Amino acid sequence: MKKILILITALAFFLSPEKVLAQNFPVTVTVGSASKPISKFIWGADYNGYYTYTSADEFINKFTDPIRLKNLGVTMLRYPGGCPSDVYHWQTNEMKGRNFIPDYSKFLSVNEFLKLTDYLQVEPLYTVNINYKTGANVCGDIHVYPGLTPEQNQQKLVQDAVDLVHTYKGRIKYFELGNEQYLTGYTPDEYQAIALPIAQAMKKEDPTIQIGLISFIHYSTDSLNLRAYVTPWINMVKNIVNSQCGHVPCFDYVSTHDYFGVGHGSIIVPYAPLLRYGSAFDNATLDFTPKKIAMTEWNTGNCWEASAGKSSVFWGMFYEEMLLTMAEKGVFIANYHDITGGSQCSLIRQKTTDPWRSAEQIFSLSSVLAGGKILDTNTISPTQNISYKGMNTNVPYITSYAGYSPDGTVLYVFLLNHHPEQNGNIFLDLSAVKTYVQGQIRVDQLSAASLTDYAFTSSVDTIGASNPLTIIIPPISIVRLTIAPRPNLCSSATISSSTLSSGSTVTVITTSNKPVKNFFLAFYNLDNLYGPGNAKPIFFEAGKTFSISKEATSLTQTMSFTINYADINKPDLNNNGQKPTKISVNGYFIDPVTLQTSLPDARCVVRFNIEHPGDLNADGKVDIHDYNKIVANFGNPYTIFDYNVLVGNFGK
Repeated sequence: MKKILILITALAFFLSPEKVLAQNFPVTVTVGSASKPISKFIWGADYNGYYTYTSADEFINKFTDPIRLKNLGVTMLRYPGGCPSDVYHWQTNEMKGRNFIPDYSKFLSVNEFLKLTDYLQVEPLYTVNINYKTGANVCGDIHVYPGLTPEQNQQKLVQDAVDLVHTYKGRIKYFELGNEQYLTGYTPDEYQAIALPIAQAMKKEDPTIQIGLISFIHYSTDSLNLRAYVTPWINMVKNIVNSQCGHVPCFDYVSTHDYFGVGHGSIIVPYAPLLRYGSAFDNATLDFTPKKIAMTEWNTGNCWEASAGKSSVFWGMFYEEMLLTMAEKGVFIANYHDITGGSQCSLIRQKTTDPWRSAEQIFSLSSVLAGGKILDTNTISPTQNISYKGMNTNVPYITSYAGYSPDGTVLYVFLLNHHPEQNGNIFLDLSAVKTYVQGQIRVDQLSAASLTDYAFTSSVDTIGASNPLTIIIPPISIVRLTIAPRPNLCSSATISSSTLSSGSTVTVITTSNKPVKNFFLAFYNLDNLYGPGNAKPIFFEAGKTFSISKEATSLTQTMSFTINYADINKPDLNNNGQKPTKISVNGYFIDPVTLQTSLPDARCVVRFNIEHPGDLNADGKVDIHDYNKIVANFGNPYTIFDYNVLVGNFGK
């Protein structure tokens, strides 16, 4: 049976309750066994090109905490990112039409961008410049080749794209055609006029690349006043999306961009994934099947303005719900806008002294799902009624998601608690999935006193494993439980001597097969057995196995322990108070991710004996029994200590 690690995450955010519930409201969550793949590229981000960096190192060095930047969990970077893609000339590394950034001569070249993606170990996504029409794009820019006719511009842009594919063949595999042409005065026919020929040329150069079309998929555009454009644009994409470029499809996915904070009241935004995007992704899948669905740019709406406050816990709750919704709905690519800026919408803080951002906390928490599998879940939860688009809708206080890690050994269950004041008393049923539940469960918690807090407060703890599991989820919190199989971490163990005598020490060195921080030794009494070869633990305190633990300052694989005679020469309360004489020592390691203790392994077991002077019968005591053994071996108890008798019997 496959061993499985189970991770459970819970989120909470405020919505005014319709009625007062009990202090703990009951919820039942059942994890099913049906699964489908999760794209690893949902946890992507924009690298927005108009920020004035000229090298990857300049960008990396801006962050005084670059390790956090690297370990954020981002899996893809989109470039040039938004409006700059409509004006960027990659050969000369210029944004020729940019008109509202004073110094647009500074720009990260494609080579430097790929250096950054290599550093972060993420996949690059390139937004191809298809802006051939005269006039401005959505950000007020003009096209890259002014003075030419639209037809001449098309030819230039097609050749630019082919040259890009040729130059970076094997380095850039994912492309999207344009930024937001549906917002820049392009009709569906005008977009089609460039999309087809440019895709044909790019696929001819390299048939293995993947290309995305830009469309509407969310079916909710009230705030953008684009209702009249939605249906014609979708119909255009449907007409060409299955076109062939030689022996391969011209297009591999369909994408949109969206602004979540626009046109929604603050009490609605956290529910947008439930009320808006869940059905939108379903509809898009029906429209564009068999193509994949993407959201290559997702914004919180005017997030570059510090006053927007998009780094609050309120938005952090929304980000996690959105990421999990996209995982559940099979979204292919999603890029958070953005990773580069210093504004409140930036994914990560720039200085170690800066407070955590809720967005980076959420990414770090849930990106463990990237590339895994999503499972079906069923949640029975109290609901509240809210008004959305003129309709009354019941929404649950608790929602749930579940998914496996990429290697299939980790199961993640996400529980989202929407209540501002009440705990969710969760009964979690894992009977339908094959689980390996034993030992300890790691508990990661993000919590906040208010949705207006800038970021979450984090903590880590452990609890005992069980299945089914009951757990209390606090309000306005994210709880992640990790139920893991005990890992095989032992490589070897050595001991400096097989004997420990008064005044001496022995040294035990244990080595793990992967870097860890926590090591410990557990001691067992070979004179006190459960059965053959199965020693009982030594208790120097009632009911507590004697152990010695150490924590390294950083991840390492080897730890040295010194055992003193005084440490072990004590009565074993698990063996009628007799001092141990034959000791077995098991070396263990704590997995730094799951916090599970490693499995026992013969390679990490060492043994030694304790010498007790005068303990002739090796029972750990010097007493009358040792005296009687002397008498039995050497003579009369009244004369044994007479020197002359001893000499007479045994010689000098």
